[in-house]
Amino acid sequence: MPADFTVDGAIAPRPAWTRAGLIAIDRYPWRKPSDPTPPRAEARLLYSIEALYVRFHAWERHVVARHVAYQDPVCTDSCVEFFVAPAGPDYLNVETNCIGTLLLFRCGRNRQFSPVAADEVRDIRIATSLPKGRAIPDPVPGPPEGYVVEYSIPFSFFTRQTGCAAPRPGTVWRGNLYKCADRAPEPAWGTWAPVDTPAPEFHRPECFGELHFA
Repeated sequence: MPADFTVDGAIAPRPAWTRAGLIAIDRYPWRKPSDPTPPRAEARLLYSIEALYVRFHAWERHVVARHVAYQDPVCTDSCVEFFVAPAGPDYLNVETNCIGTLLLFRCGRNRQFSPVAADEVRDIRIATSLPKGRAIPDPVPGPPEGYVVEYSIPFSFFTRQTGCAAPRPGTVWRGNLYKCADRAPEPAWGTWAPVDTPAPEFHRPECFGELHFA
């Protein structure tokens, strides 16, 4: 278990990240044969005593980021998403575009979506390799080295939102990791754990994979 650190969004991951295996977001179940080659995306997850750390690295032919305000619909931009259910049926959807704009809802039974208030997310730290918070209103070629989005979420946040205890070695949460860009020049929807729906649909907690805390 690493010591706490400050996320920096650097393309070259800091040494702590080497302890986490790569998670490939490489399922594109809704891709048609005539569609362009989908983006490449991968993630890493770490945890300390205090927080969960998430790192995405994505490569896209074009990037776009029109949204800069908390709770803007970042899924329409070049976006990476982490849905996580720490305990019970409720889960959190953590969505960030390539410049670090955050959308975060608490999701419950019967598709009840409740926005998490801005003052509740102040202790979530986000860093990006692209200029953070600087809009990209029109698509531009993606950097050849890709882009990185990193964030840390204190376990106290998860406890406030879902009532879960901080994880220990052996704890299992459930979740999924996604890559999307609904309104990019080459829209695509990728997943880590398989999702079997006729159309793109990320809010499928029954399809979540297991996240094991070692």
